[in-house]
Amino acid sequence: MGVAGRPDLRTRRGWIWLIVAGFSVLVIGIIVGLQKTGPLCGSPLLPQSRPAEIFDSLRRGSKAAAECYRNIESASIPTWGLIAVGVLLVLAAVVIRVVSINRNSDAF
Repeated sequence: MGVAGRPDLRTRRGWIWLIVAGFSVLVIGIIVGLQKTGPLCGSPLLPQSRPAEIFDSLRRGSKAAAECYRNIESASIPTWGLIAVGVLLVLAAVVIRVVSINRNSDAF
C-alpha cells in the first residue's frame, strides 16, 4: 500500500504489463502460424499447399499434399494455443482494470 491507502504504482500498473504480455504472445502466435511447414507446404494460418498439389498431379503417388496437410494440422495446435493464450491475457488485463476502477470508485 502506498500513501493514503492507495496501492503503489507497481500494483496499479500491473494490468498494463499483462496487456503487453498478451499482445506479445499473440504476435508470437501469428508469427509461428505464418511459418511454412515444408518447402511445398502452406502454414497453419495460410494452409493452401498448391505447389504440393501440383507436384502430386505431375508425379502420381507422391502424396506430398497429404503430408503437407498433416504437417499443417499438427503445427496449428501450438499456433492457435499461443493466439488463445494471448487473447486470454489481454482479456484478463481488461477485467482486472475494470474491477480496479470499480473498486476505486466505490471508495469515494
